Amino acid sequence: MNLESKVKLESATVDKWNLLQNLLFLYAYDFSIFTDDDVSECGKYNLGRLLRYYWNNKNPDPIIIRFDENIAGFVMLKFVHYRSEERLSISEFFILKKYRKKGLGTFVAEKIFDEHKCKWYLDVVISNEPADTFWNKVISKYTKGEYLRVTNEKKSKIIYTFSNE
Repeated sequence: MNLESKVKLESATVDKWNLLQNLLFLYAYDFSIFTDDDVSECGKYNLGRLLRYYWNNKNPDPIIIRFDENIAGFVMLKFVHYRSEERLSISEFFILKKYRKKGLGTFVAEKIFDEHKCKWYLDVVISNEPADTFWNKVISKYTKGEYLRVTNEKKSKIIYTFSNE
């Protein structure tokens, strides 16, 4: 399948707040098995703070992923300081279940790396083995093995760093 012609990444400006919030609820639901988060009394995860963070800082706008014009997920990027260097991070990455295991996640990650030539930082909750397997495979292939994968001091996250400058 030729993903290049089927996939579109679009900047999610503030007018996409409701769309992104709805996708974040699905993301939070999937992710709750790793974070042990609970919903509020109205049955929702508290995500407003997260959305405001991305639109009120110097971070790039969130990205909506479309596949054949249909919404397929989102990506959130942010700048982080790691070992006294500023790096770009894919901090949130979500593909709807319908679109998983088809190469879409790998395609999107590589496209984002190609669009941002910089020093990169990604972290994965240590209990999230599917995400660790995914990122290890994607980053290893993308960098041809030229990356670092370490566990943080608290042993709560796996950290990936590399540069494509």
